[in-house]
Amino acid sequence: MRFCRYNDNRLGVVRGDQVHDVTDVMNDLPSYRYPAPLGDALISNLDTLRPKMEALADKVAGIPIDGLDLLSPVANPTKIMGTPQNYKKACGRNLRRCQHPPRQTKAQSRRPRSFLES
Repeated sequence: MRFCRYNDNRLGVVRGDQVHDVTDVMNDLPSYRYPAPLGDALISNLDTLRPKMEALADKVAGIPIDGLDLLSPVANPTKIMGTPQNYKKACGRNLRRCQHPPRQTKAQSRRPRSFLES
């Protein structure tokens, strides 16, 4: 199953080039009190929500994925990886620091994904 978050934090199951809105399964997520647990509640509860997501996706019509604004599939990540995207801009201010450009790692060179597979 592939799922995505899109538009105004809607949740969808991706099938081919269609997204089936399954946002209603979010009502089955447990409510948390402060302090909130680390990570994303959807990802933590995916094993129990998955059958409900699949069943709901079977019932609703698909929306073409081309017209959607895809968001990060993980709403509350526990880790954020940074990349030197502003490296050239910083070089203009401090040439001494730019003598040896940083090597790009495999993790930094990957393109971000807007949907997850499980």
